[in-house]
Amino acid sequence: MKLTKYCDKEMNQSLLGNDFTSEKLLVSPMEQTKNTLMHEKHIVFVGELKDVLNENIKKQILMTHSSMKIDYIGIRNLIGGSTILPEVNTDETISTTSSYANSDLALRTIKELGFSVFLRINVNEILYFKDYFSRLKAFLNHTIQVFGKDFVKQWHILFYAPKETKLDPMILEDLYETLHGILKKKSLHIQLGVFLPFDEEKMKTVSSHMWVLKKANSIDFISFDANRNTDINFDDTSDQNFINSQNYHINKTKKLKQFLQKNGIRKPLFLDMWNTLTGDSRYINGTFFRAALIFNTVIELSQEVQGLGFWINNEIHERIHNSTDLVSDGLELFHYFNGKRPVYYAMFFKERLYGTILSEGENHLMTKNEDGYQLAIFHERNFNPRYSVDELFLRQHSKELQVTLDSLDPGEYQVTRFKFDRKNGALYDNLRKINSKHGINQDVMKYIISTATPDVEIKDEIINGKWSFYAYMDINSIHFIELKKIELDL
Repeated sequence: MKLTKYCDKEMNQSLLGNDFTSEKLLVSPMEQTKNTLMHEKHIVFVGELKDVLNENIKKQILMTHSSMKIDYIGIRNLIGGSTILPEVNTDETISTTSSYANSDLALRTIKELGFSVFLRINVNEILYFKDYFSRLKAFLNHTIQVFGKDFVKQWHILFYAPKETKLDPMILEDLYETLHGILKKKSLHIQLGVFLPFDEEKMKTVSSHMWVLKKANSIDFISFDANRNTDINFDDTSDQNFINSQNYHINKTKKLKQFLQKNGIRKPLFLDMWNTLTGDSRYINGTFFRAALIFNTVIELSQEVQGLGFWINNEIHERIHNSTDLVSDGLELFHYFNGKRPVYYAMFFKERLYGTILSEGENHLMTKNEDGYQLAIFHERNFNPRYSVDELFLRQHSKELQVTLDSLDPGEYQVTRFKFDRKNGALYDNLRKINSKHGINQDVMKYIISTATPDVEIKDEIINGKWSFYAYMDINSIHFIELKKIELDL
């Protein structure tokens, strides 16, 4: 890449020309798997409970729900944060100032929107407050009184002790038993889970969490994490290191299931902390387009886990971690200024898919439903994210795909084609056009964000059993095609 700047324009254009490969893809619905596409539950983390009251975050929640459906609002630091207000001295018999004013407003919003709560309780938070459990009981008593048991009994509560904890396992077990007793006394239906760190290569958990295996009868679900970026050396220029991460999430999930079954445990799994391969700096992370990586990972995981976690935006994620550096343990749905990150549209396409799977391969997934057919084609590739700034590398690893759909029901179809790649829908390329350190006005920012959407075209087609088209597949791009059959009155 450094040498190309010394080439003249004609040579440079030749280098960046049609170096991509051409391939053919034949998709025949006769290869029926007859499996129904699975839809996992979604947790969207907003930080503290009171963050739901932020109008911009609420707007992002509503946009997310319209595109991928939210099941749980994930919250942390319930007792240790600033949502529950400190008690004030008053001469009133019954205080008119409620400590739960913010939490009531936030929970009312969550309830009215039809969501439930996914509360993570960190063991360090419990130890910090000597009266933690009495505060938690008081909060639950108040919440049940105001919102009713039907709302609270749908909550999922996660007992979280980090992998690196130095606490005696017996202390962790005692704290869990105390928490279990409190919650189940309030409602037997509240789901209480445990985070279980797991080493898929050694097929074991850490010694501090071995107590979880003997407490399986009192555990409702198990949470785990999957973040390949912590183990990768980004200075390694060989491909193998990154190719090996291709099936990392599904392999870890299946091995965890094997480990649990070996110990006689069958519990729902929640992958609430995870990320695909990403960059090790903000610039590389922004330029490394990975929609297909996210899409394919979620498709695979939907068959194995009950729930997946996402962060609502960058600002909240980094604030919770108290970090000014890039945080890579989770996927954010929004950038700043309500700009949608690639995971937003990747999940939009995944949730748009429904029906029976007719054909599935390494670069496509086709379904049939009551409206017609849906086809997702993707060019998934793991490579060192630092190469994502190299235009020559990206072009050489793109491809032109000639797609033929065979054995379709004859008739007239309305065909909708979405294209989501670096140039169509990726936010970072648009943000890089703002080359001023002095800021920009709101209208320009709105324009930048509004243009960062997937390309879409709609046309009518008469199909007599077979239909073909060409698709230029940029690296890690997604093309999503819907064939909606036109019902004609005779």
